[in-house]
Amino acid sequence: MNREAALLEQLAERPDDRALRLVFSDWLQEQGDERGEVIALWARGNLSLTERRRVARLTTTHGGEWLGPLAALADLHRTRFVGGFVDELVCAPSRPSELFAALNGDVRLATVKSFVVPPTQAPARLGAFLSSPVLRHLQKLELGSSDWQDLFLTPPLATTLAPPRVVVGSWGVFHKELAPLSSVKLFQQASSLALSTTEFINPLVVAEIHESVLSQSNALQGFEELMLAARYVVFEGAADWLLACDLDRRATGTVFPRLLRWGVESGEVAFVRTREPGGAFDHLTIDLSAPESGEKRAVSTTPAAEVRIANAAAVLVQLREAKLTSVTVKLPEGGRLRTHERGTLMAAARRSGSLEHFSIIGESAVLP
Repeated sequence: MNREAALLEQLAERPDDRALRLVFSDWLQEQGDERGEVIALWARGNLSLTERRRVARLTTTHGGEWLGPLAALADLHRTRFVGGFVDELVCAPSRPSELFAALNGDVRLATVKSFVVPPTQAPARLGAFLSSPVLRHLQKLELGSSDWQDLFLTPPLATTLAPPRVVVGSWGVFHKELAPLSSVKLFQQASSLALSTTEFINPLVVAEIHESVLSQSNALQGFEELMLAARYVVFEGAADWLLACDLDRRATGTVFPRLLRWGVESGEVAFVRTREPGGAFDHLTIDLSAPESGEKRAVSTTPAAEVRIANAAAVLVQLREAKLTSVTVKLPEGGRLRTHERGTLMAAARRSGSLEHFSIIGESAVLP
């Protein structure tokens, strides 16, 4: 076994081991491989904007090479790296089953925390691949199919795959995609369910999805978190979904007895309402630290960031009926807000009339 293969085997056992990553980084830099620089920079942390841009450029340029054989499986435009290692592996549509068989147990899968399977992939052929113990660090599994009752994981290895979050994808509003979940052990082991739709999240779509969720509620009894996910979210639609757990009291009572978190997320922002067991959904977290190409935005003063903050404030205003008592805004590490941006968010939060606590996490300074 050559040096690279040996290091990858060790990383497969301890993928988050910082010291081991740095050993791999040193070896790569000795070979003149710029991936080693990316790994070392990320392990050090506190990157400057120039360093972040370099990491992003090198990742975009060489990501396909870093995947090795996995590149044949991946949608390179959507697969995401963090610190030189693949973090979210998005499969390209209609990959042949022989390819999954050939890559079963590949050590490069050990750092994958999110695995996305397109709707066109027949689940019955993925059992052995998903059963591999190399995927034991998986945190999110997105399955875009209504036929997951045909997914058979190979025992006893299947017990190693228990991601806390599973995602079900749909081209529409989940007319039949959810009911099979009650018969798939993989879903029964998870505590968080995200519904990923290609639709814009607007009020009309939200109403249809909410009704669909309630009609298939028997499959969702064990989940503690229910998230609605889309690439694009209209703020009126986001607000309507966040209010849905109040509009129909069944959603917080007998239908979903264990539900503690109800939210909506896009590629730019996530809103999550939470409650204590037996209580009301009176706390809201606004997460503005969404990753972009494997990076966290370090500064929130760009025009795009200002739009996100304005949309977040608009959602807060729409939630005045929720009577929130606590609001938390989460920024990227080292993020900064301008005084008027901070004031806008605080003023919008206070519109509920019940606010007792407002905080911003990750803020390094308030700009003038």
